[in-house]
Amino acid sequence: MALLKSNGIVVRSVKYGESSLILEILTENDGLSSFIVSGVRKKKGATASLYRPMQQLSIVHYPSKGDNLARIKEVTLAYHYDHLLSSVPTTALGNFLIECTQKVAQEKDIKSRFYGFLIDSLTYIDKHPMDVSNYHLYFISKLAELCGYEIEENYSNENCFFDITQGNFTSHEVIYEQYRPDQELARLLHFILSSAEYQLNTLKITRDKKYAFLDMMLAYFSFHVPGFTRPKSLDVFKVVFG
Repeated sequence: MALLKSNGIVVRSVKYGESSLILEILTENDGLSSFIVSGVRKKKGATASLYRPMQQLSIVHYPSKGDNLARIKEVTLAYHYDHLLSSVPTTALGNFLIECTQKVAQEKDIKSRFYGFLIDSLTYIDKHPMDVSNYHLYFISKLAELCGYEIEENYSNENCFFDITQGNFTSHEVIYEQYRPDQELARLLHFILSSAEYQLNTLKITRDKKYAFLDMMLAYFSFHVPGFTRPKSLDVFKVVFG
């Protein structure tokens, strides 16, 4: 059986049996894929740490066959983090980005788009650990575009409310379930959509406004992305960041 090579980011790792792991990996070419790796939890050298979420890997594996998972034969670390996995705030942020991506990267025709964006995001956090307090706002706004639900940038003094149902800015409030439009949040979304990562450092936003913005964007995903549910890692994120 011919071996295959893939680059990927570990999204989820689950213990299986006495020494194996079942992995969900966002791969460069095939999107979210499931693998099994055997014996790593009892080998010396803590090789299981290679498979923790957010690790960037180069994988040699057998192809999946029927209901059997693809089995990993060899793996090497493709990128070594200096800060991301050794700091509680950056790890909490990375887990939130990973879970959000996992929840939206399901459709086969678009899932390969997420790999490069997630790689760039995790690497940026690793290289700028002191400048990422607003990065999650940028990430979740840009993620909508990759899902195929890009937000129309028609913000103006007249169109100053964000309409979750249509994905654009309007002159009037459009209420959706528990979400009630807020002009300040709409202005913030407009700024983020037209900004680069480094420009977010200039933003001065209260903690409550940040979480209100996240709630707005999560409501947007809930409306547009089939099966989308609120990320569990958000609760940990809030504890860490206050």
